[in-house]
Amino acid sequence: MCPDGYACIWKKASLQGQVYVFTPTSSCYWRGWGRSASNQSGHAVAFCKNHNCTGPVFVLLSGYYAHSVGWNIASSRIG
Repeated sequence: MCPDGYACIWKKASLQGQVYVFTPTSSCYWRGWGRSASNQSGHAVAFCKNHNCTGPVFVLLSGYYAHSVGWNIASSRIG
């Protein structure tokens, strides 16, 4: 699972496949892509469909996970 203090994006739905572990910031960062996410960062994190933190946004509160976001996550920021 995703370690405390971080957010994670998995390539596949249901927290499966390759995982990217990162510390979210207030700046928009391109993270590649993924279909599911977990947020253990202590902040709400916005997972965005477009690379510039625009388009559909899914906000995940700290302590939660999403088995399928509904699109490929392209970027994220503290939200």
